[in-house]
Amino acid sequence: MESALSISEKIRDLAHTKISGKIYSFLSNLYTFGCSLRVLGWRQSIQVWKEFRIKQEDKPIESSQELLPIKATSLLHTFYLRRGSTDAAAVLFTLVRQAYGRYLPQREVKYMLDLGANVGCTTVWFLSRFPKAKLIAVEPDPSNFEILKKNCAPYGDRALLLQAAVWPRQARLSMTANEALDAVQVFESPDGDCLGMPISAILERFGFPQLDILISNIEGAERDMFSIDADAWIERTQFMAVSTHGPDCLRRADAYKWTRLDICKFGVKL
Repeated sequence: MESALSISEKIRDLAHTKISGKIYSFLSNLYTFGCSLRVLGWRQSIQVWKEFRIKQEDKPIESSQELLPIKATSLLHTFYLRRGSTDAAAVLFTLVRQAYGRYLPQREVKYMLDLGANVGCTTVWFLSRFPKAKLIAVEPDPSNFEILKKNCAPYGDRALLLQAAVWPRQARLSMTANEALDAVQVFESPDGDCLGMPISAILERFGFPQLDILISNIEGAERDMFSIDADAWIERTQFMAVSTHGPDCLRRADAYKWTRLDICKFGVKL
């Protein structure tokens, strides 16, 4: 039987195709705020929505590194988001609406991999959803990685952190910042200060024999991830939730038969 969460998300998908953008945006925000009251309570909901609107409207804020602690019913431990960043949007999408919930595999989960973990919103949601599983969180950006460590610390050795970027081969990478998304893109460079590693090498490093769940939001690098020697790790993976960035990335990903969550579709408007 489908969960109420899954059914409500399907209703939202249908509404998105049937009504105008402005009406959909209003109703969608109203729905998400109602969900936030249940997951965060009144006070925290207002705080998170205030941060979301500030970033959405590009209003100035004194410091984007000031942390706001969030206690959500969907998490086992407190989560810290950066004020004035896109972290609030991630909280609404992942912790409040729990958009991944409708796609979860109906089997035992032991091993998970989160590529482009950012500050750990998806990481801690999956660790909370599967309390007996371990998860490797991969994030290249140093500032994101520091907050990721703070958010994952309460989960102990179940959260395995790697400051690196996924790449089809071992390589040195450089990063370019996308300040609008609080994310980075990587490209191969002999002078780069970021480590690039293929998925198979990451699994070997942490002793993962398989992947029950792979989550990926790597700002276009999925094009390369699926281009070279992808079969080596895909055959060991049971379930994938991947954000695709652009039609070329989507075509590369769709060449494989899998369960795919296109986050871009759900994440543009909350």
